[in-house]
Amino acid sequence: MFHVKNATDTMLTVQGSSGNVGVGTTSPAYRVDVNGAVNATAISINGIPVSSSSDTYWTSTGAGRVSYSGGKVGINTGYPEWNLDVGGQIQIFGANTATKRLMFKNSTETKKWEIQMRAVSESDRLAWLWNDGSTTADRMVLTTDGRLAIGSNSFNSTSPERLKVDAGTTTSYNVISGYGTINNYLQLNIKNGSPGVNASSDLVATANNGSESDNFVDLGINSSGYNNASFSITGPNDAYLFNLGQHLSIGTGSAGKSIKFHTSGTLAANERMRIDSVGNIGIGTSSPTQLLDINGSKIRLRTANTPESASATGEVGEFCWDADYLYVCVATDTWKRVALTGGW
Repeated sequence: MFHVKNATDTMLTVQGSSGNVGVGTTSPAYRVDVNGAVNATAISINGIPVSSSSDTYWTSTGAGRVSYSGGKVGINTGYPEWNLDVGGQIQIFGANTATKRLMFKNSTETKKWEIQMRAVSESDRLAWLWNDGSTTADRMVLTTDGRLAIGSNSFNSTSPERLKVDAGTTTSYNVISGYGTINNYLQLNIKNGSPGVNASSDLVATANNGSESDNFVDLGINSSGYNNASFSITGPNDAYLFNLGQHLSIGTGSAGKSIKFHTSGTLAANERMRIDSVGNIGIGTSSPTQLLDINGSKIRLRTANTPESASATGEVGEFCWDADYLYVCVATDTWKRVALTGGW
């Protein structure tokens, strides 16, 4: 072992067994092992200067930047297939957005995507930023609590969405589409896991001037424990189609088609009422021939009503009854009656 020392430190070490030379270290692990900065006017590999060597392409561009132009670089992989091929994890960190981002550019650097980690008042988030020189906008944002916004970088301040899609001003009428191929039903399923007395699962469409309380239509189903006194027209596990605003239209726009109503099953035999294509209503029949066609032996009017006189207010075709007479309105405000006799 050979050492060169000053008054306090070992400056140079040559190991006798290995021939390794250490500068600033007494235990060199390499042929030349330097503990500190190295300044050289030239470096050669296999006798070839780095600046002209065929097996190295490293270039210093100043300001702490080093570039490599020799092809593909592999980290923890012996055969890189991409310009940078990493067999393992990559970590990006920094003190601000400028140092925590991944960027993709075109060859002229006029268009670029950036994936940024940002700190905002709501939470840290990942943002997918698009910049083409004239437009700089977030196209997608993912928050740390799992909320995703597409076409927007904000959420409802009162009830933030789990998934928000904002098409903005667009020429496309499609905002969300779902596709699949299966020999069974293919569904969009919304399920509220709460059995609470106010809980329901709903699909809602809202008008441009609508809100949570007006100008919307709601298709939904109540929870198993539903018991809301302010909406008591439905009960536990009841389904509904309901609107607040203006009229609710239900119909078919195809010529020659009917609206059918079924109960107690999904078979054709479970049809109870139909409105056919010309407006005839059939109850108990699927082929009504009159405006009201009832396939049954009885019609019941539960409440008795006695017109005040033969000129009482009424419209043609109205009829009513009491314990003594049947009454028929034969013209506007004109009634006739027939007496009911006991027995037969």
